[in-house]
Amino acid sequence: MEMPRPGPQHAALQAFTGIWQGTERMPPSQWVPEESSADGRVVNRPGPGGFSVIQDYVQSSGGAVRFEGHGIFTWDAAANEYCFYWMDSIGGPMEQFRGNVQGKTWTFVSTHPQGQMRSIWTFEAPERYRHEMATSTDGENWAVMMTGEYRKVGA
Repeated sequence: MEMPRPGPQHAALQAFTGIWQGTERMPPSQWVPEESSADGRVVNRPGPGGFSVIQDYVQSSGGAVRFEGHGIFTWDAAANEYCFYWMDSIGGPMEQFRGNVQGKTWTFVSTHPQGQMRSIWTFEAPERYRHEMATSTDGENWAVMMTGEYRKVGA
């Protein structure tokens, strides 16, 4: 039996690979009472066999780490959609986002008992992307909780 090989959907995920740094803005919300900003650092590397991209994320402000997370991007051929698995320093269970790519924009949505969370990455160039996180209780009205602009600073 021949071993599976990554397909074009796996290859598309490689757009995320690299070391990225950016500035993030958080509007007032249930998490932060006043608008704030932070620095974001993302290290994305190819996963085993090229079937995924593994992400390590650190958000800091004033030289101190505020928040950390770990994610995995992959392709679910049976469902014909991308998956993003996420866990972070808030300590909740691992969250599963599902979505797809249209043009240069990757949109993933996670559904949980409190509603939905949406994560959108828009690649403005191979070395630059915007990221937005938003929440919704009904899947139609979204409250932005973070926006960030990142530049690739390493492979």
